Amino acid sequence: MFFIILLLGIIGFIIFVSYNNIIIKRNAVENAYSGLDTVLKKRYDILPNVVASVQQAMQFEGTTLEKIVSLRNATANTNLQSENRIQTENELSSLLSKVLVTVERYPDLKSNENLLHLQRTIIGIEDDISYARTSYNNSVLAYNNQIETIPANWVAKEMGATRKSYFEAVTSERENVSVKHLFKE
Repeated sequence: MFFIILLLGIIGFIIFVSYNNIIIKRNAVENAYSGLDTVLKKRYDILPNVVASVQQAMQFEGTTLEKIVSLRNATANTNLQSENRIQTENELSSLLSKVLVTVERYPDLKSNENLLHLQRTIIGIEDDISYARTSYNNSVLAYNNQIETIPANWVAKEMGATRKSYFEAVTSERENVSVKHLFKE
């Protein structure tokens, strides 16, 4: 009888600990996503103003800048945790990288103070986003590991806990960057 009570106590304790750990890790994922969303909102708020001031000083790559604004607007109209939001944010990051490469092609434009400010702003915001993505992905990893390992996976199944998606780079961001064309005259 004592053995059965002890066994039930151990099982109850395992369920209690597993349940709490799943909740803690799920909340960490939501917190990390909120931090990522804050940085993405910062990009959404700041970039248009900086781009607008630079657009007055330069007329190159108009379609790319329009696409950036379009994607920025699209991110504001999507669900906070939707797969489309992640894809759109990745596409926006890719376009911003292209703007930086284009700036490298036009050294005479680099002397423009507005353009230098745009470069610093993009680099700073993209660094912040990279850090926030890493934090989010680490939280997702911990959560996914928690809900998929024994014995917590049994509790997770009963809770209806499912895997979270990682924030991943788009295919074009995985390719090697060639800078040799920047030095041709």
